Amino acid sequence: MTTFTDTWNATFETLPPDTGEAASIGASRIRVLKKAIRERVAVDHSIAGDAHDGKHKQITLRVAAGDPTLDAGDGALYTKLVGAVNELFLKDSAGVVKQLTSIGQLNLSNSQTFPTGTRILFQQTAAPTGWTKEATATYNDAALRIVTGDVATGGVDVFSTHFGVGKSTAAHTLTEAQMPSHTHVQNAHGHNILSGDNGGGGVFMAPAGDSGPGTPRANIVQAATATNQNTGGGGGHSHTLNSFDIKFADCIIATKD
Repeated sequence: MTTFTDTWNATFETLPPDTGEAASIGASRIRVLKKAIRERVAVDHSIAGDAHDGKHKQITLRVAAGDPTLDAGDGALYTKLVGAVNELFLKDSAGVVKQLTSIGQLNLSNSQTFPTGTRILFQQTAAPTGWTKEATATYNDAALRIVTGDVATGGVDVFSTHFGVGKSTAAHTLTEAQMPSHTHVQNAHGHNILSGDNGGGGVFMAPAGDSGPGTPRANIVQAATATNQNTGGGGGHSHTLNSFDIKFADCIIATKD
């Protein structure tokens, strides 16, 4: 806080009195006045006794209670509180108020950067100052979907119903009813049983296609193919989800007040 040698108030401004004070005191009164002015000007201006005297070192603005009322065509540069922070504003000649401290930076509290009703995702539990957290059941435990048309909400199952601990595929053994219906083919072989003289008056058996010694008189068995009975019901089967545990980061939706 700036302090001065003399407090500039109504009493200070009455000095020197109109009458009753010696003329010799006049010089000291002038020095007091010059010192009072210098101390106050030096708050924002350079007074070093060189060519830079009078130049601004800074501009210190007191906090305004609100936006100023101006004459037509005038503009004003001032500061006012936004939340708990003193911010810089410009009110132009058209009466439009612009927060200058939001230019070139993201200011979540500025209604000109984010108009009322703007909705944004935040990766935090509470909404920032000036925003209201969406808390309806429609958006709780829901996934995001990108669309090119109008936005909407929908679906029934919440995100954690299908994603999370205990949600992945496990092994499943097919039952006979779940197997596709199919057959197995088994190739068999046969023999030609031939009757004839084998030189000893008996009967001999030779492989199919081989008549053996003597003269065959009858084929009794020939080569054959055997087919097993069909099996399998062609029914469906299911898999149990046990550990489909996808990583996630919770977000909230908040609307600009």
